[in-house]
Amino acid sequence: MKTTLYLLGIKQKTTDIASPWQNGKIERLFLTMKQSFQNLVFPTSQSLEIGLKEFRFFYNHIRPHQHLYGRTPSEVWTNKPMATSQTHEALYFTALCGNVVGFYYRE
Repeated sequence: MKTTLYLLGIKQKTTDIASPWQNGKIERLFLTMKQSFQNLVFPTSQSLEIGLKEFRFFYNHIRPHQHLYGRTPSEVWTNKPMATSQTHEALYFTALCGNVVGFYYRE
């Protein structure tokens, strides 16, 4: 892995052991994921894969992020302005047995 990172020109940056505050972005993701999957049972690997896809869609397209000033990662990645019900069609989204809910704003 170190060779691959070196060849790609990527410098590895690690955090100190037992210092979650040094990596707040992933800690926030894990907290949201733990809350979303709480009390759910996935009987097959296929059902788990579907649940993970639903969560990924929720986290990147539905859930506004405080650090992104209320925008979703998708809006930031595509450089789109924050969607609202006044500018887009609002579709209600629910997944993972109601553990994640919100609105998807479709153009």
